[in-house]
Amino acid sequence: DYLEAIDDIWKDATYLKTYVTGGIGSIRFHEQYGAPYELPNLSGWAETCATFGNFVWNHRLALLNRDGRYVDMMERALYNGFLVGVSLTGDRFFYQNPLKSFGNYERFAWINVPCCPPNVVRLLASLGDYIYSQDPGGIYVNLFIASRADVSLGGNEISLEQETNYPWDGRVRIELTPARSDRFSVHLRVPGWTRGQPMPGELYRYLDEVDVDVTLEINGEPVEAPVEQGYLSIERQWDKGDVIELDFPMPVRRVVAHDNVADDRGRVALERGPLVYSAEWVDNNQEVLNLLVLDDAELTAEPRQDLLNGIVAITGKVS
Repeated sequence: DYLEAIDDIWKDATYLKTYVTGGIGSIRFHEQYGAPYELPNLSGWAETCATFGNFVWNHRLALLNRDGRYVDMMERALYNGFLVGVSLTGDRFFYQNPLKSFGNYERFAWINVPCCPPNVVRLLASLGDYIYSQDPGGIYVNLFIASRADVSLGGNEISLEQETNYPWDGRVRIELTPARSDRFSVHLRVPGWTRGQPMPGELYRYLDEVDVDVTLEINGEPVEAPVEQGYLSIERQWDKGDVIELDFPMPVRRVVAHDNVADDRGRVALERGPLVYSAEWVDNNQEVLNLLVLDDAELTAEPRQDLLNGIVAITGKVS
């Protein structure tokens, strides 16, 4: 009964009441959920703490159900609703994270409700705990973050080293080093955005249909594996030095909300990989609020090493 209730609550929150950034809490009063589809962009709350809560809630559900859709929500919340809550220098913070501003809202050094800064530190310091998980049969690679991990599995000690520049680049390399050759499963999450789904449910959808051809290789040889509950599952005998390589192409995508979301009618969000992009005043001649993105506008990804310590920006001609 509890599990059914948890599932109903999760679907209600995720399918009807979550911002495209993974932020939650659309009503300032009590910082609470609103009615279904009530997601105002200007007055929306989307508190940094609430996004942290959304992240860890989905992590618990991922462990419970071994289902990648919960990790999809973790990833969306982490990169979009949460990291926006701290400056690049790490000393200024957002309490709430509205999706629209008239330029009169900026990060603060401190606030008399000091919950968000410690939760930013808390998650960043413990991020390594969320990248991998395991069950008696194998290892789950949940998040694509350059890292090293040691896993005890069935009496065998297994080291993993992940190399990637995700989320800017979709190439991932994982080298396994078991203490002894052993048979077990490695489950690799295939993000929902590669399968045509920005978020679980029908709250958001891609306006354009693009085939994202995910490729998998083991020791340089192409491999096909079934996708089970959002994971590519590979069961085999693993030896020291075996290398898994994944490639997730990252085209620029247009996202639109369900028509019942009044604030988003006639509006489009831009995504690349797991990232939701924002149009900033400083980058667009102070004219963000009247930008018109035509459906056939050509949008491209442009690496910018000179900006914010190196990012991939979206460029294109808009009206």
